[in-house]
Amino acid sequence: MRPTMTKHKHLTLSDRNDIQLGLECGETFKAIGQLILKDPTTVSKEVKRNKQVRESTSNNLPCPLLAKAPFVCNGCPKRRQNCGYQKVFYLAK
Repeated sequence: MRPTMTKHKHLTLSDRNDIQLGLECGETFKAIGQLILKDPTTVSKEVKRNKQVRESTSNNLPCPLLAKAPFVCNGCPKRRQNCGYQKVFYLAK
């Protein structure tokens, strides 16, 4: 039997922490949604709504990888390096 989506309307801090951890591990929105028992669209909207931009010191061009899911740099292998692009992160708060 497949677990159903929860009836809670709001994401808890624990849900947000699970989203951040999933993004850092390179999980898809679908996999994160199954983990927290929420629809993948809910996860996507949460990430888009609460992403934070960190400006780069070299040039502030937007990264072409941010145009598609997961829309943030949390799981990017170049995250710790200075790639020269604006860095966008999802931080659970």
